Amino acid sequence: MALLVQIAKDQFFDQLRTKEQLGYNVGASTNSFGSGKLTLDMRVQGESNPTYLLQRIDSFIHGFRQTLVEFDTVKFGALVESIVGKANEQLTSVDAEANRMWTPIYKGTYNFARLADEVESLQKVRLDDVLDMWDRYINPETAVAYTRVDSQLWAAKASYPSATDMAAWPESILALAGCLESETHMPVDLSDLSHFINTAVTQTSADALGSLAHQYPMANSTQVLDETASGWSKIKNALDMAMNPHNQHTLQDSETNFAYIGMYQTVEGKWVITDVDKFKATQALHGLAVPVIKLIPNTTAFNDHTIV
Repeated sequence: MALLVQIAKDQFFDQLRTKEQLGYNVGASTNSFGSGKLTLDMRVQGESNPTYLLQRIDSFIHGFRQTLVEFDTVKFGALVESIVGKANEQLTSVDAEANRMWTPIYKGTYNFARLADEVESLQKVRLDDVLDMWDRYINPETAVAYTRVDSQLWAAKASYPSATDMAAWPESILALAGCLESETHMPVDLSDLSHFINTAVTQTSADALGSLAHQYPMANSTQVLDETASGWSKIKNALDMAMNPHNQHTLQDSETNFAYIGMYQTVEGKWVITDVDKFKATQALHGLAVPVIKLIPNTTAFNDHTIV
């Protein structure tokens, strides 16, 4: 995972921060839980509407496999050496050593040789192994147990889509509408925009963008279309994603009403919490199982003397 994150975070920053300039805080990292589970976290903090940012993250994820396929093997070897070298660095404080020792205790593994084991494993990892892990656990098109949580924070002044709209229209339509409203300062009818997309799929991207630019001219612009403007760059990306949506893991349950627990489902089948207080209250009533790790020492690590 460390190798995958190192490759992903550099590419992620370059695409969404440097090239697309979507935010000032862009990054990818990994997070681990006491149960041993790992997550790949991707974040973008900026002024664009979160629905559009989420679509751009989706686009990166769907295209990242090709990045791994084309990744230079020599560069990969240097990356492995860099991570191994950092792992073997001498600890410089008691606090750092305490943290290293506490990690296996917290996880309940009591494997105090974990770091040495990880270094040994890293030296055996090939690029194909990283690609296999991506396909098996993270790639939304191939991972059987693909699990994901999206967290969106909207500015108070932002035009937040209603629960009705998010349940009725695809995220790609909402993202495009948000970009158009932000850049043109014109109201966007979602039904009209959806009809436009349905008819535009038979056109080339350039023709569709030209038609959209004619219908929604940029605010304070003397030109109907200026593809070099950052605003139109976002609109072009959003339009491309609306015309060519990625395949989603569709798990929509049309027979269940989630409103009473403060949730609803989007067109893509994602569960969205709209009422946090109601959601917390109903989960408490239903006795939601919360995994808890009981720290039971590995007796073999204590010369087979059971500790009571």
